[in-house]
Amino acid sequence: MRLRNNKYFNQNQIKKDTLIIIGNGFDRWQGLNTGYFDFRDYYLAHRDEILRRLRIKKRTIQYEDGRIIDISDVELIYGDPFQLKELEDDFWGSFESSLDKIDTDKINLFFGKDRQGLHEMKKSIRNANRILREAFCQWISTIEIGKKNVEYTFGNNCLFINFNYTDTLLKRFGVCAEDEFHIHGEANDPKSIVIGHSTHPQLPEETLYRMGGRFRGLYFVEQILYETDKHVQDNIRLLCMFLAAKGAFPVDIKQVFVLGHSMSLPDIEYFAFLADATCKHDSSDVEEQEDKMCDN
Repeated sequence: MRLRNNKYFNQNQIKKDTLIIIGNGFDRWQGLNTGYFDFRDYYLAHRDEILRRLRIKKRTIQYEDGRIIDISDVELIYGDPFQLKELEDDFWGSFESSLDKIDTDKINLFFGKDRQGLHEMKKSIRNANRILREAFCQWISTIEIGKKNVEYTFGNNCLFINFNYTDTLLKRFGVCAEDEFHIHGEANDPKSIVIGHSTHPQLPEETLYRMGGRFRGLYFVEQILYETDKHVQDNIRLLCMFLAAKGAFPVDIKQVFVLGHSMSLPDIEYFAFLADATCKHDSSDVEEQEDKMCDN
C-alpha cells in the first residue's frame, strides 16, 4: 500500500512537521572525540592489534638503497607505493572523500601485470578496505556518551536524520528512538555502518578482467571503488520509507534545521534531495512530490 497522506495514521498522533539533520559537529559540541583526526589517532595506536585480529601481515618493502620498511596495506594502497610512509593529514582530514583517491597507475606499476603480481594487488586492495572498516567500526564503538545535563529538549513534532553513529540524542536529549533515523548506521551494529565516498563509480566491466594485465589491475581498483561508495540513492530510499512511516510528507514539513553538518561532498546529494523534496510547491505539485519521496 502506498502511503499518500496522513489518513493512514493515528489522528491523535502529534504531526511531525520539523526535520532536524544531525552532523558530526553536534557530537563535537557535546564534547565527544568524533573527528576524523581522532579516528587517525585510534588507527595508528591500534593498527598492529587490528592486523593481528584480521590475520593480515604487514608488508615488508626493501628499496634499492637498502632501506626496509614494514607497512600495512592501507598505506600501500592509499599512499605512494614507491615512497611508503604514514598517510598525510590530507588523507585523514577528508577521510571518506579520500577513499576514492587511489592512484591506479602507480598501483599497477608497483604490483606489475603478471599473475602473481595481480593476485597480490587484489589481496592488498581487499585488505586495505578490511583494515580501515574494522578500525572505524571499532573506534566508533569505543566512544562513550556519559550523562550530561544539557538543559534542552526537542519538540515532539521533530524527526531526526542523524548522520552520526552515536546515540547522543537518546542518551542526552531524551529523543525517542522511533523518531530518529541513522542514515549511515549505528555504532552498536557494525554491519549497519556506512562509510565511504560518493563518486558513484559503476560496477567494473567484466571485459577489463578478461583482458588481463594492467586492465585486470584497473578492474580490481574500480571494484573496490564501487564497494566503498556510500550508494546514496539506496540510503535515500530507506530514508523515504522512514519518513513515510511517520507520515512526514513534503507538504507537511514546515522547517528543516541542520545542526553540526558540514554538507561535505560525500553527503551533498542527501541535502540536494531534501532541499528539493521539502521545498514549497503549488497544490498541483503536492501529489507528484509525495510520489517522489515514496518512489526514490
